[in-house]
Amino acid sequence: MCILIGDVLKGVRKCSGLTQSEFAKEINVSQSYISKLEKNEISPNVELLDLYAKFFDVEPELFLKFRNLKDKDSLATKIRIALFKKLIYNTDNTDE
Repeated sequence: MCILIGDVLKGVRKCSGLTQSEFAKEINVSQSYISKLEKNEISPNVELLDLYAKFFDVEPELFLKFRNLKDKDSLATKIRIALFKKLIYNTDNTDE
């Protein structure tokens, strides 16, 4: 199984402790839109990726960086590490 961008978007949202509904309200979109993104039924556009990045205070490239992982457990770990490093060290370096 390959990780798709919706999996990454979902992982970042969940690691931040937000429900789909809460996050949708925060960025002014519908919960069903978030659901479709996270299920990979639709693809995000550049503007939406930028909106996610600004909301979570990360670089937009973070959402593309993890697409080559093979399983969702690795994805969740990598996202947690990336968000932790951003919070603690104010860095986006997730290569370590």
